Amino acid sequence: MASQINPTVLFVMRLIVGGVFLITGALKVRDPEAFSISIQAYRLVSFGVAAAVATYLPWLEIVVGAAVLAGWKVAGAAASVAALSAVFMAAIGSAWVRGLDIACGCFGGAGSGAASYPWHILGNAALFVMALILVRRGAPGGDSGAG
Repeated sequence: MASQINPTVLFVMRLIVGGVFLITGALKVRDPEAFSISIQAYRLVSFGVAAAVATYLPWLEIVVGAAVLAGWKVAGAAASVAALSAVFMAAIGSAWVRGLDIACGCFGGAGSGAASYPWHILGNAALFVMALILVRRGAPGGDSGAG
């Protein structure tokens, strides 16, 4: 099925997936302390783990987003995006099930106000699906990441 996708559609998927991860990573890297507070709000990891994740995760998002956008090692970068999206969906779903009223922290900062859990899960699911398609197809006319 993925082999029947128009190369233009695949390019648009690369722009969306890569762009979202590049932008969200760049926003988070500006204030790791605020992002750490967002991570802690999920009540899934310790303070130290949240601080480490807040420090390094944004850089990973920037690197994989840039790789997808550039068409470099797309399969590997998109696999990382899919894995991260799955983790994000699990964390958001966990917060929702436990009745936590938190902002997701997706775009950096500690955020304020309640998360719209269904929309965050839907958005991550869309990124997850597009990333899986890109894993299978790589970059049209470019580096699939298989070498």
